[in-house]
Amino acid sequence: DRARNVSERFTSTTTLTVNIKDDDDQDPSFIYTGCMLSDGACINPEYSAS
Repeated sequence: DRARNVSERFTSTTTLTVNIKDDDDQDPSFIYTGCMLSDGACINPEYSAS
């Protein structure tokens, strides 16, 4: 949060589990603009939410 007084700010974390159903026997991949590719898939992906 953006409280003016730094000592009053709060933070939180969460764990997100994504279950992927495999229909075509290919490895899943997540590709987005600016990703670093290794063997055709993004490495070290970063996601955010607001």
